[in-house]
Amino acid sequence: MATNGSNQLVGSFSGNGGSLTNLSATALAGLLSAGQLPVDVVYAAQLLASNVALRAAVTADLVASSNGLSGRLTDTNGALVQLLANEGQMRTNALAGQLAQLLSTSNSLSGQLQATNAVLAASVAEPVQRGVGGHQWIQSVRG
Repeated sequence: MATNGSNQLVGSFSGNGGSLTNLSATALAGLLSAGQLPVDVVYAAQLLASNVALRAAVTADLVASSNGLSGRLTDTNGALVQLLANEGQMRTNALAGQLAQLLSTSNSLSGQLQATNAVLAASVAEPVQRGVGGHQWIQSVRG
C-alpha cells in the first residue's frame, strides 16, 4: 500500500477493490447505479418508493373522503335539526289544539252547570215562595 502525507495514491491502481475491508462509508462519494447494488437493496428501494407513492395516494383519498363526509355530516345535522324543530312545532300545534278543545268543552260544561244551577235555584225558590214545607216540596219534586 503506497501512501504519502497528503493521502494521495502515488502510482497506479488495478482491480475492482473487492478484497478491501474495514472501509468507512463516510469516505464514499458519488452515485452507484442499480446494477452495482445487490438485488435485495434494489428491491428494498423499489418497495420504499412504492410505499411512499401508495401513502401519498391513500392520504389524498382520505383527505378527499374526509372532506366529502364532513360536508355530508353537516347536511345531515342540518336536516336533523330541522326535523326536530318541525316535530316540536307539530307537537306544540297538537297540544294547542287539544288545549283549545278542552277549553271549549270546559266552557260548554260551565254553561250547562250554570243552566242546571239556575233551574235548581228556581225549583228550590218556587216552593219556598208558595209556602210549601220541605217535606211537601220533596214529594212534589219526586212527582
